[in-house]
Amino acid sequence: MMRNEKLIIYIKELSSNGNGKELYEKYKEEIEKVTPRDAFVIFNYLIDQGMSIDTVLKNLDKVINVFYKNLKEYKWEKPEIDTFSNYLIKENEALIKRMEEMKEIIKNKSDWFIDKKFNQLFNEVKDFYVHYTKKENILFPIMEKKNKDFNGLKIMWALHDEGRKSIKEFNKLLLEKEYKDINEAVGKLFFVLYGLVQKEELILFPVVSEMISSEEEKEM
Repeated sequence: MMRNEKLIIYIKELSSNGNGKELYEKYKEEIEKVTPRDAFVIFNYLIDQGMSIDTVLKNLDKVINVFYKNLKEYKWEKPEIDTFSNYLIKENEALIKRMEEMKEIIKNKSDWFIDKKFNQLFNEVKDFYVHYTKKENILFPIMEKKNKDFNGLKIMWALHDEGRKSIKEFNKLLLEKEYKDINEAVGKLFFVLYGLVQKEELILFPVVSEMISSEEEKEM
């Protein structure tokens, strides 16, 4: 049995509420060799075989946490300046900077949700919508054209929808001055947006570096 097939079985068993520690030990050899490309291939296969997007998303962070060490240590060539991926990475850096500033305000002010600086930062975070749109309209079609394994990008589309939804819901609470659930909403906002950045850095960008040339990226 090929390594990816064993990883597919591992995720299926984990998704069926299998014992995480026992499963890790059982598939440890395969887990410790996982690559960013493996992650795409595996999740694409699971969806093709009928696993719902909701089930994948429900277990995605759990799986990424298990794969984290290997994905983090994976060696890949960082994008050149003025390439599409380079701009996406810079956008992520700008997003993280603003969210870190927002967290500092939350930590130091009990009424952070009416703080002028906080709201200014959040208005800039709202502009991050375009980051997802550019990936969907420019990057994803090229990836899917180059390799059928990347039909699994529908997971990324679903993650984008979660990002948009969390921004929209938090914005609605601020506009309507409904502050009762504001702490829960900002927690969800940070969780979803930080999580998306992490998945791009651990999986998407390394895969893009291996399948799209710098010349193509500059044209994009």
